[in-house]
Amino acid sequence: MTRLSIIILSYNTKQYLEQVLRSLARVKKNDWEVIVVDNASQDGSAQMVKEEFPFVKCIMNKKNVGFSAGNNSGIRRAQGAYVLLLNSDTEVHDAESIPTLLSYMDKHPDVGVVTPKVVLADGTMDMASHRGIPTPWNSFSYFVGLERVFGKIPGAAHIFGGYHQTWKGVEYTHEVDACTAAAMLVRAAAIDEVGLLDEQFFMYGEDLDWCYRFRKAGWKIVYNPEATIIHHKNKSGVQVETNDEIGKMTKKQATSQFFDTMELFYRKHYGKVYPRWFLGVVQFGVRCIRSMKGV
Repeated sequence: MTRLSIIILSYNTKQYLEQVLRSLARVKKNDWEVIVVDNASQDGSAQMVKEEFPFVKCIMNKKNVGFSAGNNSGIRRAQGAYVLLLNSDTEVHDAESIPTLLSYMDKHPDVGVVTPKVVLADGTMDMASHRGIPTPWNSFSYFVGLERVFGKIPGAAHIFGGYHQTWKGVEYTHEVDACTAAAMLVRAAAIDEVGLLDEQFFMYGEDLDWCYRFRKAGWKIVYNPEATIIHHKNKSGVQVETNDEIGKMTKKQATSQFFDTMELFYRKHYGKVYPRWFLGVVQFGVRCIRSMKGV
């Protein structure tokens, strides 16, 4: 029986994909399967996987269908009792990280999602692995810098630090509202109940939406820093380091997609919660921020 299905979505990330697969080859157990979903890459990454990693199952999409739809292709193929989503720009250095997450899930059947502590290449924590739900107030506090100023001050953190729940210590295990799909372990039974990733979210926000739906269905989401995953952030499909015009356009499109996602999330989850005039104010605020960023 397959215990774990690891799903890695790739789009033109040959170097990083090879890196994460080599890290998994060192720690992989016999009852794990690894599925790479290729979103029509043109950098030879799919061929590299077939030639160098025979233990990997490959799904070849004919076009870039986005993050949600791409991962859903892998989830439908998955046989495991648990599904681990990993970005192609992550690395698993600690051999005990994934077993630690699996063990936690085995012991806590009411937990639908557990996330490791996601660490950036410079050693700092990726706070996307420790998230609150982006209510209008949480988002406003984050984007105007109130969280950065007041997020670690006792008392004030509960008011201004909701975007990343900054009042909760990141050194111990606890519940959070949401986490990043760059590294999240999900119970297959929870997916069966809640459904797949929402394919309206092409890129960004699909993890927040999924977590929102898991919590609404009664499943807990837990941050567990006893496991760590390294994340070379913004490398999986977004060319942020290049100075050429194609790279600049790609980054601009990604930023625009982020704000599209914000508006979609608010319409989907808050459309019937807040009065229409308030949502109009929120939408106006989002578009003002977009304008300031040139997207």
